[in-house]
Amino acid sequence: MRNATKGNRVRFLLDEEFFEELHRQLCRIELLDPDPLTYVLVAMWLCKPDTQLPAVTVQQGSRSTRVAGRTFINAITSLTQRGHPVKFVLWNGANPVEWPRKLISVPYNWLRWAGSLTGLIRYEPLDSGILRFGGGARVFSEALSFRARSTPNMQVYAESYSPNWLAQHGLTASNHQKFVVCSHAGRLEALLGGFNINESYSAKTDHGLVGERWHDTAVLIEGPAAHAVQTEWLRRWNKQYWYGGDTLPARLEDQGFIHHGSKKQTAQRLVNGWNTGVTIATTNGEPFTRENDIRDLVIERIKVATKYIYLENYALTDPALVAALSKRMAEKKDLKVIVLVTHPKNPYYSTPISWSPMEYYTFVQLSLPRFTHVRIVTTHEIALGATEDEEQVLDPATAKFVSAENGTFTWSEGGQTKSCSFDDIAELEAPTVMYGPISTDLAGSEVLPRNAANAKKPQWPYVHSKLALFDDQVAFVGSSNWTYRSMEYDGEITAMVTGEETVRGIRERLFEHWQQGLTVDNYATKAAKNEQDRVARRLRPVHSYMLPLSFGDFLHSAEVTLVGSPKAWLYSKATWRFW
Repeated sequence: MRNATKGNRVRFLLDEEFFEELHRQLCRIELLDPDPLTYVLVAMWLCKPDTQLPAVTVQQGSRSTRVAGRTFINAITSLTQRGHPVKFVLWNGANPVEWPRKLISVPYNWLRWAGSLTGLIRYEPLDSGILRFGGGARVFSEALSFRARSTPNMQVYAESYSPNWLAQHGLTASNHQKFVVCSHAGRLEALLGGFNINESYSAKTDHGLVGERWHDTAVLIEGPAAHAVQTEWLRRWNKQYWYGGDTLPARLEDQGFIHHGSKKQTAQRLVNGWNTGVTIATTNGEPFTRENDIRDLVIERIKVATKYIYLENYALTDPALVAALSKRMAEKKDLKVIVLVTHPKNPYYSTPISWSPMEYYTFVQLSLPRFTHVRIVTTHEIALGATEDEEQVLDPATAKFVSAENGTFTWSEGGQTKSCSFDDIAELEAPTVMYGPISTDLAGSEVLPRNAANAKKPQWPYVHSKLALFDDQVAFVGSSNWTYRSMEYDGEITAMVTGEETVRGIRERLFEHWQQGLTVDNYATKAAKNEQDRVARRLRPVHSYMLPLSFGDFLHSAEVTLVGSPKAWLYSKATWRFW
């Protein structure tokens, strides 16, 4: 899906603000009288009923109401008891990161029986008649928790997602979309971003505090783009009708869950200053609805960026995105490129080894277009069982970059074109492109290593946001990671926001959040100063800092062995691009 709209109002949400706004939206609906056009639609990858929502102040007309904190399920139950429908689409597939450790198989007939107890939970069968749950086992238990508290106004649909033969057997891919649509008597507002409804996703914006490691972003959208988000929810909800069944509820379009708004209303929004353009884009790997619009849109913006490109996520490993960035950096030498990822040495990363070998290739591919020093060591077999190393050191004054793609570096020197594998690069220096955040403890030292003694110390920030900024003109905020799986197979949804005032506001707020006075122009300088202060032990206690990442920060593929890591085969050169 690529649904372009204009006449929207967009508000950027950072860290704890998402859960505040979610609770505020639910409270506003709770204060309304029951109406066919007042409802809540939820689509989540992970949704825990007992997630604690913070206390909020709700403004309804001239009246201001303070609502105490409560659990998500209590807020939902209160809405349904007031007569407001709340409907969930929850992914029920397997999480490949956790398979096979948590893989269980549940007969479909049992699930059909469990769901039929109230008629409020729907499951799709797979062709084999078996539903497989990996990480989805969480979703199943959560769905049952919702059912136990449900009323006729609450329905949960556990959706299977099968983009390829692997997914059909519970091995890979998920519907990773995360959004909530709230209709206030027909006025739609959509929350969309990287957040799941889970307390671990809620963190204060000061990531230096103990237990506040999570970093995430979202947007609140009002206007026609919220209708586009609802359209995607309806598409997913109505998948259950592909399988028929006499007890299924009426299609939502017949219950008043329809688009609202008109060209006249859009024109009035523009007059009132609602002038932000928003394109809702999706990735969908399912056979008959395949879409890769998120990747396509991001690459389109990379190709025309002139001032800066900023990307933020726990990883950047999608080959097409990395190749487009590398090519653009070679074409436009003064283009500033900033990639913020979870630090590859983050001691609190749930799988510290996982992304580092893959991002080694990303680092090399993004550094080579502007290299200042490269040392290459190539091993040749000179006799049976005997090898010899050939070393080359490239001088950028005589060796000119040609390309870096498909794991091969090509350059021209002395009228000849030469090439080597990324794996043959032993040293690489270039202007910094990639950065990673760390946190300090009470003594001002970075928190290392991960062990029981450090359990109560500040954790290094985990960059879970899925965000990209281009030239203060375009912003992407959504559920899609910058990885191959998200770009190719997973179900994802992202808002592409256009408008200089809105996008500049997002960039300024985000950069200030990371470090006071941070700008595109001084990003590299401030990060370098942070690294100098770290080495000299001058960092402030209990604080987070961005550091420049260098060649040695990433785990070279040659270091990944089956002896060193049982998972190493997943992160080899042959498989990095498909994860």
